[in-house]
Amino acid sequence: MLAYLIEILFWFAEFAAARATTALVAFYAPYQSIKALRSTGQDDDSQWLMFWTLYFLFHIVDTELKWILEYLGPLYYVGKLVFVMYLMFANGANQIFKLVVEPFLDKYEDAIKKKMLELTKVSEAELAEMMSDPAKMASKLAELGSDAAAEIKRLAAEANAAAASSAKKSN
Repeated sequence: MLAYLIEILFWFAEFAAARATTALVAFYAPYQSIKALRSTGQDDDSQWLMFWTLYFLFHIVDTELKWILEYLGPLYYVGKLVFVMYLMFANGANQIFKLVVEPFLDKYEDAIKKKMLELTKVSEAELAEMMSDPAKMASKLAELGSDAAAEIKRLAAEANAAAASSAKKSN
C-alpha cells in the first residue's frame, strides 16, 4: 500500500513539474520577453536573450538525451523545472552565459563564423538552377536557412542586373 502511494506521489510530482515547466516556457518567458522589448532599458532585454539562448541549448541536449534522462523518473522533471526557474528568476541565465557561453564563443567564434559563411554561400550556377525551378528553390532555401535566403536574394539581384546590362549591350 505504501509503495502504491509513493508511486502516485512520484507520478504527481512528475506531472506537475512537467506542466509547470511548460507553462513557464510557453507563457511566462514570452510575456516577459515582450515586456523587455517594450521597456526603455536594455538589461532586461539581455536577460531574456540570454535565457532563450541557454534554453535553446538546453532543449537540444534535452531532446537528444531525453530517453536516458527520463530514467531518473520525477527527478528529471523536477530538475528541469528547477533549472528553468534558476535561469529565469535567480539571474542564472546571466551567470551561466558568462561562465560557459562567452568563454566558448571567445575561443571558437572565428571558426563558427567561417563555418556559417561556408554554409550560406550559394554559387551563381546554383542560383540560376534554383531560379529555373521553384521547387528546387524552396528546398534549397529550407536546407540553407535564413542567412542563405538573404545571400540568394543578393545574388539574384546581381544576376538580374547583369542580365539587364547584357540585354542593353545587345540592343
